[in-house]
Amino acid sequence: MDIKTITKEIGLRAASTEGIPEADRLALLAACNGLRDSIENPVEKILRTTTSVVDASMLRLAVDMELLDIAAAENGPVTINMLAEKSEKDPVLIRRVVRVLANINLFTEIDIDTFAPTRFTFAFAKPAPFRDFIIQWIQKWQFAYQTEDHYFDWLAKRPRLQSAFNNAMSRLNAFHGKTWYQTFPVTEKLQVESPDRVVLVDVGGNRGHDLIELKKMHPNLQGRLLLEDLPVVVEDAATVLPEGIEKVGIDFLDPQPPIAKGAKAYYLKRILHNWPEKQATLILKNIKDAMAEDSILLISDGILPEKGVTLLQAQTDIRMLAFCSSLERTEKQWKELLGSAGFEVVKVWTGEGGEKMDLALLEAVQKKI
Repeated sequence: MDIKTITKEIGLRAASTEGIPEADRLALLAACNGLRDSIENPVEKILRTTTSVVDASMLRLAVDMELLDIAAAENGPVTINMLAEKSEKDPVLIRRVVRVLANINLFTEIDIDTFAPTRFTFAFAKPAPFRDFIIQWIQKWQFAYQTEDHYFDWLAKRPRLQSAFNNAMSRLNAFHGKTWYQTFPVTEKLQVESPDRVVLVDVGGNRGHDLIELKKMHPNLQGRLLLEDLPVVVEDAATVLPEGIEKVGIDFLDPQPPIAKGAKAYYLKRILHNWPEKQATLILKNIKDAMAEDSILLISDGILPEKGVTLLQAQTDIRMLAFCSSLERTEKQWKELLGSAGFEVVKVWTGEGGEKMDLALLEAVQKKI
Protein backbone atom coordinates (compact mmCIF):
# COMPACT_ATOMS: atom_id res chain seq x y z
CA MET A 1 0.00 0.00 0.00
CA ASP A 2 1.50 3.38 -1.00
CA ILE A 3 1.70 6.44 1.24
CA LYS A 4 -1.20 8.25 -0.45
CA THR A 5 -3.49 5.29 0.09
CA ILE A 6 -2.41 4.92 3.72
CA THR A 7 -2.97 8.65 4.32
CA LYS A 8 -6.43 8.49 2.79
CA GLU A 9 -7.31 5.41 4.86
CA ILE A 10 -6.20 7.12 8.10
CA GLY A 11 -8.32 10.15 7.22
CA LEU A 12 -11.38 7.99 6.64
CA ARG A 13 -10.84 6.07 9.89
CA ALA A 14 -10.38 9.31 11.85
CA ALA A 15 -13.92 10.35 10.98
CA SER A 16 -15.50 7.26 12.55
CA THR A 17 -13.91 6.57 15.93
CA GLU A 18 -16.93 7.17 18.17
CA GLY A 19 -18.12 4.21 20.19
CA ILE A 20 -14.89 2.22 20.14
CA PRO A 21 -13.94 0.52 23.43
CA GLU A 22 -11.73 2.63 25.69
CA ALA A 23 -8.82 0.17 25.59
CA ASP A 24 -8.90 0.19 21.79
CA ARG A 25 -9.11 3.98 21.73
CA LEU A 26 -6.02 4.30 23.92
CA ALA A 27 -4.14 1.74 21.82
CA LEU A 28 -5.06 3.65 18.66
CA LEU A 29 -3.96 6.92 20.21
CA ALA A 30 -0.63 5.36 21.21
CA ALA A 31 -0.17 4.04 17.68
CA CYS A 32 -0.84 7.51 16.24
CA ASN A 33 1.70 9.04 18.60
CA GLY A 34 4.19 6.36 17.61
CA LEU A 35 3.61 7.05 13.93
CA ARG A 36 4.14 10.77 14.43
CA ASP A 37 7.35 10.16 16.38
CA SER A 38 8.72 7.83 13.70
CA ILE A 39 8.21 10.25 10.79
CA GLU A 40 8.88 13.58 12.53
CA ASN A 41 12.28 15.13 11.78
CA PRO A 42 14.43 16.82 14.47
CA VAL A 43 13.40 20.35 13.50
CA GLU A 44 9.70 19.43 13.63
CA LYS A 45 10.24 17.73 16.97
CA ILE A 46 11.88 20.72 18.62
CA LEU A 47 9.34 23.15 17.17
CA ARG A 48 6.38 21.08 18.37
CA THR A 49 7.92 20.64 21.82
CA THR A 50 9.06 24.20 22.43
CA THR A 51 6.04 25.97 20.94
CA SER A 52 3.37 23.92 22.70
CA VAL A 53 3.29 26.62 25.38
CA VAL A 54 1.79 28.89 22.71
CA ASP A 55 -1.11 26.49 22.22
CA ALA A 56 -1.81 26.45 25.94
CA SER A 57 -1.53 30.23 26.27
CA MET A 58 -3.91 30.86 23.37
CA LEU A 59 -6.42 28.39 24.80
CA ARG A 60 -6.35 30.19 28.15
CA LEU A 61 -6.69 33.55 26.39
CA ALA A 62 -9.67 32.31 24.38
CA VAL A 63 -11.36 31.17 27.59
CA ASP A 64 -10.72 34.51 29.29
CA MET A 65 -12.01 36.43 26.22
CA GLU A 66 -15.05 34.11 26.10
CA LEU A 67 -14.43 33.32 22.43
CA LEU A 68 -15.30 29.65 22.92
CA ASP A 69 -18.47 30.56 24.81
CA ILE A 70 -19.60 32.81 21.96
CA ALA A 71 -18.86 30.22 19.27
CA ALA A 72 -20.59 27.45 21.22
CA ALA A 73 -23.67 29.63 21.77
CA GLU A 74 -23.88 30.36 18.03
CA ASN A 75 -23.51 26.61 17.32
CA GLY A 76 -22.43 27.40 13.78
CA PRO A 77 -19.95 29.46 11.76
CA VAL A 78 -18.72 32.69 13.36
CA THR A 79 -16.67 35.49 11.84
CA ILE A 80 -13.79 37.33 13.46
CA ASN A 81 -15.88 40.51 13.46
CA MET A 82 -18.75 38.70 15.15
CA LEU A 83 -16.43 37.41 17.87
CA ALA A 84 -14.96 40.88 18.29
CA GLU A 85 -18.35 42.53 18.58
CA LYS A 86 -19.77 40.06 21.09
CA SER A 87 -16.60 39.85 23.20
CA GLU A 88 -15.80 43.58 22.90
CA LYS A 89 -12.19 42.65 22.13
CA ASP A 90 -9.76 43.66 19.38
CA PRO A 91 -10.44 41.76 16.10
CA VAL A 92 -6.74 41.75 15.17
CA LEU A 93 -5.89 39.96 18.43
CA ILE A 94 -8.86 37.59 18.04
CA ARG A 95 -7.74 36.63 14.54
CA ARG A 96 -4.26 35.75 15.83
CA VAL A 97 -5.68 33.69 18.70
CA VAL A 98 -8.21 31.83 16.57
CA ARG A 99 -5.60 30.98 13.92
CA VAL A 100 -3.66 29.05 16.55
CA LEU A 101 -6.77 27.34 17.91
CA ALA A 102 -7.85 26.26 14.42
CA ASN A 103 -4.59 24.34 14.15
CA ILE A 104 -5.26 22.35 17.32
CA ASN A 105 -8.87 21.52 16.46
CA LEU A 106 -10.54 24.11 18.69
CA PHE A 107 -12.03 25.69 15.56
CA THR A 108 -12.41 24.66 11.91
CA GLU A 109 -11.56 27.29 9.33
CA ILE A 110 -14.25 27.35 6.64
CA ASP A 111 -13.46 30.63 4.87
CA ILE A 112 -11.42 33.81 5.28
CA ASP A 113 -12.05 35.08 8.83
CA THR A 114 -14.83 32.50 9.27
CA PHE A 115 -14.59 29.58 11.66
CA ALA A 116 -16.88 26.84 12.96
CA PRO A 117 -16.83 25.29 16.45
CA THR A 118 -15.60 21.72 16.95
CA ARG A 119 -16.41 19.22 19.68
CA PHE A 120 -13.48 20.68 21.67
CA THR A 121 -14.99 24.17 21.45
CA PHE A 122 -18.03 22.86 23.32
CA ALA A 123 -15.82 20.90 25.75
CA PHE A 124 -14.10 24.10 26.93
CA ALA A 125 -17.04 26.52 26.76
CA LYS A 126 -19.53 27.32 29.52
CA PRO A 127 -20.92 25.37 31.30
CA ALA A 128 -18.66 22.40 30.43
CA PRO A 129 -16.44 21.28 33.36
CA PHE A 130 -13.20 21.28 31.35
CA ARG A 131 -13.28 25.08 31.17
CA ASP A 132 -12.29 25.29 34.83
CA PHE A 133 -9.31 23.03 34.20
CA ILE A 134 -8.04 25.52 31.61
CA ILE A 135 -8.40 28.42 34.06
CA GLN A 136 -6.76 26.40 36.82
CA TRP A 137 -3.84 24.76 35.02
CA ILE A 138 -2.80 27.30 32.40
CA GLN A 139 -1.58 30.35 34.21
CA LYS A 140 1.50 32.45 34.87
CA TRP A 141 3.10 31.89 38.19
CA GLN A 142 5.54 33.17 40.80
CA PHE A 143 8.07 34.84 38.52
CA ALA A 144 5.40 36.56 36.45
CA TYR A 145 3.49 37.68 39.53
CA GLN A 146 6.62 38.44 41.57
CA THR A 147 5.24 36.68 44.63
CA GLU A 148 6.79 34.50 47.30
CA ASP A 149 3.41 33.08 48.36
CA HIS A 150 2.85 29.36 48.24
CA TYR A 151 0.43 28.51 45.46
CA PHE A 152 -2.54 27.88 47.77
CA ASP A 153 -1.98 31.09 49.73
CA TRP A 154 -1.79 33.01 46.45
CA LEU A 155 -4.93 31.25 45.21
CA ALA A 156 -6.95 32.11 48.32
CA LYS A 157 -6.48 35.84 47.59
CA ARG A 158 -8.04 35.50 44.11
CA PRO A 159 -11.71 34.44 44.30
CA ARG A 160 -12.11 33.70 40.57
CA LEU A 161 -9.10 31.40 40.45
CA GLN A 162 -9.99 29.82 43.80
CA SER A 163 -13.48 29.06 42.51
CA ALA A 164 -12.06 27.57 39.29
CA PHE A 165 -9.71 25.40 41.35
CA ASN A 166 -12.57 24.21 43.57
CA ASN A 167 -14.71 23.39 40.53
CA ALA A 168 -11.88 21.58 38.77
CA MET A 169 -11.01 19.46 41.80
CA SER A 170 -14.66 18.60 42.41
CA ARG A 171 -15.10 17.43 38.84
CA LEU A 172 -11.78 15.60 38.65
CA ASN A 173 -13.38 12.61 40.40
CA ALA A 174 -15.26 11.77 37.22
CA PHE A 175 -11.96 11.10 35.45
CA HIS A 176 -10.26 9.00 38.12
CA GLY A 177 -12.04 5.76 37.28
CA LYS A 178 -12.66 3.27 40.09
CA THR A 179 -12.47 4.95 43.49
CA TRP A 180 -10.93 3.85 46.78
CA TYR A 181 -14.29 3.34 48.51
CA GLN A 182 -15.25 0.86 45.77
CA THR A 183 -12.16 -1.28 46.48
CA PHE A 184 -11.24 -0.64 50.10
CA PRO A 185 -13.27 -2.68 52.66
CA VAL A 186 -15.01 0.34 54.15
CA THR A 187 -17.50 -1.45 56.39
CA GLU A 188 -14.76 -3.67 57.83
CA LYS A 189 -12.03 -1.06 58.30
CA LEU A 190 -14.10 1.97 59.25
CA GLN A 191 -16.09 0.61 62.15
CA VAL A 192 -16.80 2.74 65.23
CA GLU A 193 -18.80 1.71 68.27
CA SER A 194 -20.44 5.09 68.83
CA PRO A 195 -22.18 7.33 66.28
CA ASP A 196 -20.63 10.29 68.13
CA ARG A 197 -17.09 9.29 67.17
CA VAL A 198 -15.60 10.77 64.00
CA VAL A 199 -15.22 7.89 61.53
CA LEU A 200 -13.39 9.84 58.80
CA VAL A 201 -11.65 13.20 58.50
CA ASP A 202 -11.19 14.32 54.91
CA VAL A 203 -8.07 16.48 55.27
CA GLY A 204 -7.93 19.12 52.54
CA GLY A 205 -11.14 17.70 51.08
CA ASN A 206 -12.07 20.75 49.00
CA ARG A 207 -15.88 20.81 48.60
CA GLY A 208 -16.35 17.37 50.08
CA HIS A 209 -16.86 15.47 46.82
CA ASP A 210 -15.29 12.26 48.20
CA LEU A 211 -17.28 12.37 51.43
CA ILE A 212 -20.49 12.94 49.49
CA GLU A 213 -19.86 9.90 47.28
CA LEU A 214 -18.71 7.78 50.25
CA LYS A 215 -21.97 8.61 52.06
CA LYS A 216 -24.01 7.70 48.97
CA MET A 217 -22.24 4.35 48.60
CA HIS A 218 -22.29 3.54 52.33
CA PRO A 219 -25.40 5.27 53.73
CA ASN A 220 -25.37 3.14 56.89
CA LEU A 221 -21.77 3.90 57.81
CA GLN A 222 -21.82 4.81 61.51
CA GLY A 223 -19.91 7.81 62.81
CA ARG A 224 -19.38 11.47 61.98
CA LEU A 225 -17.75 12.71 58.79
CA LEU A 226 -15.57 15.82 58.90
CA LEU A 227 -14.58 17.94 55.91
CA GLU A 228 -11.43 19.99 56.53
CA ASP A 229 -10.01 22.69 54.28
CA LEU A 230 -9.19 26.38 54.34
CA PRO A 231 -12.15 28.49 55.55
CA VAL A 232 -12.60 30.08 52.11
CA VAL A 233 -12.91 26.61 50.57
CA VAL A 234 -15.31 24.98 53.03
CA GLU A 235 -17.53 28.06 52.97
CA ASP A 236 -17.78 27.54 49.21
CA ALA A 237 -18.87 23.95 49.93
CA ALA A 238 -21.73 24.89 52.24
CA THR A 239 -24.46 24.68 49.61
CA VAL A 240 -23.51 21.22 48.34
CA LEU A 241 -22.87 19.31 51.55
CA PRO A 242 -25.62 16.87 52.58
CA GLU A 243 -26.71 16.35 56.15
CA GLY A 244 -24.20 14.32 58.14
CA ILE A 245 -21.03 15.99 56.86
CA GLU A 246 -19.53 18.64 59.14
CA LYS A 247 -17.21 21.33 57.77
CA VAL A 248 -14.12 22.53 59.61
CA GLY A 249 -12.11 25.50 58.37
CA ILE A 250 -8.42 24.88 59.11
CA ASP A 251 -4.94 25.10 57.64
CA PHE A 252 -3.54 21.56 57.75
CA LEU A 253 -0.05 22.94 58.34
CA ASP A 254 -1.38 23.74 61.83
CA PRO A 255 -2.24 21.08 64.45
CA GLN A 256 -5.52 19.24 64.04
CA PRO A 257 -8.42 20.90 65.93
CA PRO A 258 -9.98 19.21 68.98
CA ILE A 259 -13.06 18.12 67.00
CA ALA A 260 -10.86 15.97 64.75
CA LYS A 261 -8.82 14.25 67.45
CA GLY A 262 -9.24 10.52 67.95
CA ALA A 263 -10.95 9.85 64.63
CA LYS A 264 -11.01 6.34 63.23
CA ALA A 265 -9.46 7.40 59.90
CA TYR A 266 -7.74 10.39 58.37
CA TYR A 267 -7.93 10.68 54.61
CA LEU A 268 -5.89 12.77 52.17
CA LYS A 269 -6.59 12.74 48.46
CA ARG A 270 -4.06 14.33 46.11
CA ILE A 271 -2.83 16.55 48.93
CA LEU A 272 0.75 15.53 49.62
CA HIS A 273 1.84 15.69 45.98
CA ASN A 274 1.34 19.46 46.37
CA TRP A 275 4.00 19.68 49.09
CA PRO A 276 7.76 19.02 49.32
CA GLU A 277 9.14 16.73 52.03
CA LYS A 278 9.37 19.32 54.83
CA GLN A 279 5.75 20.45 54.66
CA ALA A 280 4.40 17.00 53.76
CA THR A 281 6.08 15.60 56.87
CA LEU A 282 4.59 18.39 59.00
CA ILE A 283 1.08 17.64 57.66
CA LEU A 284 1.51 13.96 58.48
CA LYS A 285 2.91 14.62 61.95
CA ASN A 286 -0.03 16.92 62.74
CA ILE A 287 -2.34 14.05 61.85
CA LYS A 288 -0.32 11.51 63.82
CA ASP A 289 -0.49 13.71 66.92
CA ALA A 290 -4.30 13.69 66.68
CA MET A 291 -4.71 9.93 66.15
CA ALA A 292 -6.07 7.37 68.58
CA GLU A 293 -4.36 4.01 69.02
CA ASP A 294 -6.69 2.33 66.51
CA SER A 295 -6.69 5.17 63.95
CA ILE A 296 -5.59 4.59 60.38
CA LEU A 297 -4.24 6.89 57.67
CA LEU A 298 -5.55 6.66 54.10
CA ILE A 299 -3.74 8.44 51.26
CA SER A 300 -5.30 8.45 47.79
CA ASP A 301 -2.65 9.61 45.38
CA GLY A 302 -0.65 8.77 42.30
CA ILE A 303 2.29 6.38 42.47
CA LEU A 304 4.96 6.68 39.81
CA PRO A 305 6.47 3.45 38.52
CA GLU A 306 10.22 3.05 39.02
CA LYS A 307 10.52 2.84 35.23
CA GLY A 308 8.20 3.37 32.28
CA VAL A 309 6.76 6.69 33.50
CA THR A 310 4.22 7.95 30.95
CA LEU A 311 4.39 11.37 29.34
CA LEU A 312 1.37 12.54 31.34
CA GLN A 313 2.90 11.34 34.61
CA ALA A 314 6.17 13.08 33.80
CA GLN A 315 4.37 16.30 32.80
CA THR A 316 2.32 16.23 36.02
CA ASP A 317 5.50 15.81 38.05
CA ILE A 318 7.03 18.87 36.37
CA ARG A 319 3.81 20.83 36.89
CA MET A 320 4.00 20.07 40.61
CA LEU A 321 7.62 21.23 40.63
CA ALA A 322 6.72 24.49 38.87
CA PHE A 323 3.61 25.29 40.91
CA CYS A 324 4.43 23.93 44.36
CA SER A 325 8.12 22.95 44.48
CA SER A 326 6.79 19.43 45.05
CA LEU A 327 6.69 16.10 43.26
CA GLU A 328 4.88 12.94 42.24
CA ARG A 329 6.28 10.01 44.23
CA THR A 330 7.20 6.37 43.63
CA GLU A 331 6.07 3.72 46.12
CA LYS A 332 9.55 3.78 47.63
CA GLN A 333 9.38 7.55 48.08
CA TRP A 334 5.93 7.30 49.66
CA LYS A 335 7.16 4.74 52.18
CA GLU A 336 10.19 6.88 53.00
CA LEU A 337 8.00 9.97 53.53
CA LEU A 338 5.53 8.13 55.73
CA GLY A 339 8.32 6.47 57.68
CA SER A 340 9.94 9.84 58.42
CA ALA A 341 6.62 11.01 59.92
CA GLY A 342 6.21 7.95 62.14
CA PHE A 343 3.99 5.75 59.97
CA GLU A 344 4.32 2.36 58.35
CA VAL A 345 2.45 1.27 55.25
CA VAL A 346 0.13 -1.70 55.82
CA LYS A 347 -1.04 -2.10 52.23
CA VAL A 348 -1.14 -0.32 48.90
CA TRP A 349 -4.60 -0.74 47.34
CA THR A 350 -4.70 -0.46 43.54
CA GLY A 351 -7.75 -2.50 42.53
CA GLU A 352 -7.59 -5.78 40.69
CA GLY A 353 -7.43 -6.93 37.08
CA GLY A 354 -9.30 -4.64 34.72
CA GLU A 355 -10.68 -2.68 37.69
CA LYS A 356 -7.45 -0.93 38.64
CA MET A 357 -7.80 2.52 40.17
CA ASP A 358 -6.18 5.55 38.57
CA LEU A 359 -5.10 6.63 42.05
CA ALA A 360 -3.67 4.16 44.52
CA LEU A 361 -4.71 4.08 48.19
CA LEU A 362 -1.96 3.77 50.77
CA GLU A 363 -3.18 2.41 54.09
CA ALA A 364 -0.84 3.23 57.00
CA VAL A 365 -0.75 3.02 60.77
CA GLN A 366 1.43 4.52 63.46
CA LYS A 367 4.78 2.82 63.91
CA LYS A 368 4.95 0.67 66.99
CA ILE A 369 7.54 1.84 69.45
